[in-house]
Amino acid sequence: MVDKHISRRRLLAAVALSSSVAGCTGLSNEESGTTPSGNSTTSVEVTKAVTGISNPWGLAFLPDESGLLVTEQAGRLLLTDPKTGDRTTLAGVPDVYARGQGGLLDVTLHPDFDSNHLVYLTYSVADADGSTTRVGRGRLERDRGQIADFEPIYTARPFVESASVFS
Repeated sequence: MVDKHISRRRLLAAVALSSSVAGCTGLSNEESGTTPSGNSTTSVEVTKAVTGISNPWGLAFLPDESGLLVTEQAGRLLLTDPKTGDRTTLAGVPDVYARGQGGLLDVTLHPDFDSNHLVYLTYSVADADGSTTRVGRGRLERDRGQIADFEPIYTARPFVESASVFS
């Protein structure tokens, strides 16, 4: 079985470099440029799963490995099939403040996702005082192509004005 924490970290690195989603089963110390930290090394195998994604930010593997949720900074949440590359843009995602480093950020699944289908999102929001980060959740209805009953559950305070060199 693939260690999903390693896969996610390596996958995000591949996404940042190629604006596509690729799966990695591991990376040896020589290939990653890291200092050995103990155990043996592993080989790397990269398979391009999805291409043409605009500023991917976060991802979450569905537990049955039948899909991958990918956030795009501008506010799209994609449900992708890593085997075919097919993707669906999910409805029901909140409006986001996509400026600088803000936008639709990370995605993760509830620990009991198999029974409740809850998906958590972090995203940027703005008001007259500036912007901040919010956490919300909704239920993935895969057959309807949506996140249903989405609700904000935490908003960081205060809202702040900030200038980003990444704008």
